Amino acid sequence: MSALVPKVTRELTRMRRTLRETFGLDKLRPGQAEVMRSVLEGNNTLAIMPTGAGKSLCYQLPCLHLPGTTVIVSPLISLMKDQVDKLEKAGLEAAQLNSALTTQEHEENLEQLKTEQSDFIFDTPERFTDRVFLEDLRKRTINFVVIDEAHFNIEKYLLLQPCRTGKHCECRKGARRFVRIANARLAYFQERM
Repeated sequence: MSALVPKVTRELTRMRRTLRETFGLDKLRPGQAEVMRSVLEGNNTLAIMPTGAGKSLCYQLPCLHLPGTTVIVSPLISLMKDQVDKLEKAGLEAAQLNSALTTQEHEENLEQLKTEQSDFIFDTPERFTDRVFLEDLRKRTINFVVIDEAHFNIEKYLLLQPCRTGKHCECRKGARRFVRIANARLAYFQERM
């Protein structure tokens, strides 16, 4: 039995309190606890769950119990906006970096990243391959990285292939990487790679 198990079990108990107080939920859905346990143990994690199964909570809740910021890479600007709005409504700090922002909004959100004021930073696959941006991330405390909605645009997902091998996308030594994919079709694609 891993030495981490008692610590992770205690953290899951604390997370249930946060689940109620921050997200207004009484219990986790099937599969969520297993994904969260894997993330808390520092494992690279692949979660394939149906629409509406609560995948976002699988990274949002652990983020609040780990030091640092969670970086979420998403090809969908509208989804970024929805997620940021929901997190802010729950009283959490979240920022997004994408082409739909005004120059002022973009600068304010970059400042949140630089000062580590946000629990969550949402960005695009294109930005996540930018060496200057990655260098800036390396200076921050990043608790883990989420690849979100990878099935939606396979071209953008393929831009992130180096992340899967750990060559240049690991933001900080020891950073946890968490991969979230919403569509089983991609899992089949991955098995065939």
